[in-house]
Amino acid sequence: MEISAPATPTLRVLLWVDAQTYLPLRQVKLDSGATNYQETRKVYDYQFLPATPANLATLTLTVPRGYKQAPS
Repeated sequence: MEISAPATPTLRVLLWVDAQTYLPLRQVKLDSGATNYQETRKVYDYQFLPATPANLATLTLTVPRGYKQAPS
């Protein structure tokens, strides 16, 4: 799936998402308002790690001292 959304008159953003998970796969930014009127193009490719216990453990945050953890 490709989504094109104009953010500004000189900026065009293209986003490809997985049709089943809706997770982003690729983002392309095209800016025609860059310096000297040369179009700039930036490409971002996304990769996701499998949801293994080890990978999920890296997402566990430690609450800093002096703060309370809100119930989830």
